[in-house]
Amino acid sequence: MFNLSQNSLSNPVNFPNRLKCLQINLQHSCLASASLAQVVLDLDIDVVLIQEPYALLTCPPVVATSQCFSAFHMLSDDHAYGTVSAILDAIASPFVVIGTDVNAKSMLWNCRCNEKRGEELEKLLTSSNLNVANRSLAELDFVPGNTSFVDLTLSGDQVKILCLLFLAIPSLSDNP
Repeated sequence: MFNLSQNSLSNPVNFPNRLKCLQINLQHSCLASASLAQVVLDLDIDVVLIQEPYALLTCPPVVATSQCFSAFHMLSDDHAYGTVSAILDAIASPFVVIGTDVNAKSMLWNCRCNEKRGEELEKLLTSSNLNVANRSLAELDFVPGNTSFVDLTLSGDQVKILCLLFLAIPSLSDNP
């Protein structure tokens, strides 16, 4: 497993050329979080992109973190894509990978229809030079039931994602 340290952050040569990543929406489930910890160990996962993590009920919610990075931002109707645009401007780079629950529909990421929010997000991603890494339905061997296709993996132009798929292991959340 790759160990992320301050030294490796300042020297990109230390980064491995391949990482095993997992993206999951935990729907704030404590049980799904506990199950995820075992999956990470069993599959030797290096990076986990978590949407809707289990959080302690404080204001603002507190998400338990490890020695690696964690970011939590809860958007509201008052802070929609203007805030997202500012965040993307700050972190978008050719080497970035972002996991997000966009709650916006677009056929680009396998939704059955396009909605205005999805179209706006497509424009925002284009202007930020970010790519949707989610695979088309035709490329997937397995799709869990009740998949909403609003959880996206975004990547910069220099990130090569060799394989992106759904695990056949139940996630114990209501969103695979």
